[in-house]
Amino acid sequence: MIHSSRYGFRIKSEIKLSEYNCNQDLVSSKTENQIGFSIHSMLISFLYSNSKVCKVNTILILLFLFVFLSSGIVAQPQNISPPQAKNSEAAGEPAPTPTEIVTFETIKKKARAMAKSSFDEKYNHVDPITKSFKYDEWRKIRYDSSNNILEAGSLYQIELFHVGFLFDRSVDINLVDGKNVSSTLLFDPKFFIYEGFTDMEKLDQVKSKGGIAGFKVKYFLNNSEIQDEVAVFLGASYFRLVSANQQFGSSARCLAIDTASSHGEEFPYFREFWIKRPAKDQKTLEIYALIDSKRITGAYHFIINPGQETKILTKVSNFPRANIEKVEIAPLTSMFLFGENSRDVTRDYRSEVHDVDGLMIHNGKNEWIWRPLENPWPIDVRTTRYLDADVQGFGLMQRDKEFRNYLDLETRYELRPSLWVEPQGSWGPGFIELVEIPTIEETVDNMVAYWVSDKSLPPKEEISLAYTLYAKHGTEGLHPFGYVKRLRVGDYHEPGAPLDKTSEIRQFVVDFTGGILPEILSAEVIEGVVEASSGIVSAINVQINEPDKGIRLWFRLAPAADHTDIRAYLRRGKEQITETLLYLYSAKKDQ
Repeated sequence: MIHSSRYGFRIKSEIKLSEYNCNQDLVSSKTENQIGFSIHSMLISFLYSNSKVCKVNTILILLFLFVFLSSGIVAQPQNISPPQAKNSEAAGEPAPTPTEIVTFETIKKKARAMAKSSFDEKYNHVDPITKSFKYDEWRKIRYDSSNNILEAGSLYQIELFHVGFLFDRSVDINLVDGKNVSSTLLFDPKFFIYEGFTDMEKLDQVKSKGGIAGFKVKYFLNNSEIQDEVAVFLGASYFRLVSANQQFGSSARCLAIDTASSHGEEFPYFREFWIKRPAKDQKTLEIYALIDSKRITGAYHFIINPGQETKILTKVSNFPRANIEKVEIAPLTSMFLFGENSRDVTRDYRSEVHDVDGLMIHNGKNEWIWRPLENPWPIDVRTTRYLDADVQGFGLMQRDKEFRNYLDLETRYELRPSLWVEPQGSWGPGFIELVEIPTIEETVDNMVAYWVSDKSLPPKEEISLAYTLYAKHGTEGLHPFGYVKRLRVGDYHEPGAPLDKTSEIRQFVVDFTGGILPEILSAEVIEGVVEASSGIVSAINVQINEPDKGIRLWFRLAPAADHTDIRAYLRRGKEQITETLLYLYSAKKDQ
């Protein structure tokens, strides 16, 4: 699946031995040369000496050296360079590179120093020949998995993406042993398998002018025999992750600036990565990254924990080059074409088409909010802000996990992950912003959500924070309350009365389940609470929903404006027992 908003990034690569590695080899060689020289001198003494004592001493020393060398006490050179690409001259003859210490602090220093100079727009731009690829051409260039970037036997493996199509920048990818850079991956065409090229001249140009656009992380995610993709870093500052038994869907980004603004969005892109070689049985993988754009640079530290619920611990430090009024933190992006609460915009055979179906927020007041998504087609981009202080979490979630609601054997939307951001520490006052972009294509990411601080970010001021990003299965387990299983909106028509096609009264049906709702045997003890920003709400009723083991909430709305914000939940006495449904009803879109 192509997601057009995910593209725009690049890479430069070299496979090199570090100075640390080279120096180690030199030390070992020097030791062996000195021993060889000593043995040579003693042999000369043995042959030319007339002294019996000297000859006896020489024999004893030679025996000692024989035992010493046989025991392996003399250190042998340690090979910590990356595995060579098969038959690859570039990979097989790496050039030395200066030793570099890698910690989050050193990456922050790089980002801070870059912010003091102007942005180099041409950095790592690849040859136009690769940008001319069609999507089908680019996707046929596959990484040759016989080239192991990490050692055989590791729980992890790294595979590379070739530049091309919309990926017109290369990135630097370094491998780190301990805290030292051991090598930098150089592009080599023998890393890749080129399929379907009939123009041999073009193929030769591609091979000579190519580059590395990003990489995927593979892990024994679903079984102990096959390494499956668990994360991908590719396109601008985009990255994706999945848990066990999931397929890639939504994307995360390091940073977003001026999303859906009138003067256009600024896309920071990955400039360099540092991947720490994991120990043989290590279950986490650490990656450092440097991002860059016209107005900001940033240092990122990712710790990937794959499993039944994959998570990435993320540390961030950003450094602006210029004043930025709106820096968008932990942005998530996904696709919503149509769903159960919206009409089909394409006359599709499927009843729902989406990677995610709602925005969930856990706000600073400990309220859990569910906001169903809408494709605002054919109207303009729609932006909604949810003010908050010390947000506890937010995410673009795929709550509906039933195949029968999608009936798509290829895309398997019910297997797409929910991406959930959980801040570490206080993020202070600000707001969650949801951007819904109209589209008639399911290949376009048209849903974006992120956190924005109330504070602008002036030049030379660092903004640092941390959060955990989860790839969850739906939304279950996030809170103990009842949740919205489905929302339906339709015309209200009173039975037996003449049909009034001009009526604007709408009937809303909300089905709640989960939490304590399956234990409630009577709807009489439950009250539905519904509020609207405009118009008249009437006929609020609740009833037991036996098939869903929950409660159904009914109400009508006579809207008095083009857009009406609706807020609804269930309570028992004074206790709220469900999450809060927030819904933006658009009378214009409904026409």
